[in-house]
Amino acid sequence: MNLIKIIYLHFYPFEIFRYASLYYGNGDQCELAKKPRVVEVKLRCSTRNNKSHVPTMYLVEPESCSYVLGIESPVFCNIIDYTDENGIPDVEKVMKHFEES
Repeated sequence: MNLIKIIYLHFYPFEIFRYASLYYGNGDQCELAKKPRVVEVKLRCSTRNNKSHVPTMYLVEPESCSYVLGIESPVFCNIIDYTDENGIPDVEKVMKHFEES
């Protein structure tokens, strides 16, 4: 699959949802739709006040052979802060942040 990009900062009336959205295309051929499979992976910063570091995940298929995988965790908050316009985290900055924490 080919990575295609993008970082989003979405504003909603009562909360700010920050997430990095990565698109993967040109996957395995889908017999049903007769086209390659695609997936959008949303890494969302979760700011819930629970102490659990267990991520929340979901998978939907909005149309045949096109998927959205969402993963929500406080871990992504710092990663998103150090992600470039192509959706790629600066590993050195991320590691430095976690070492200082």
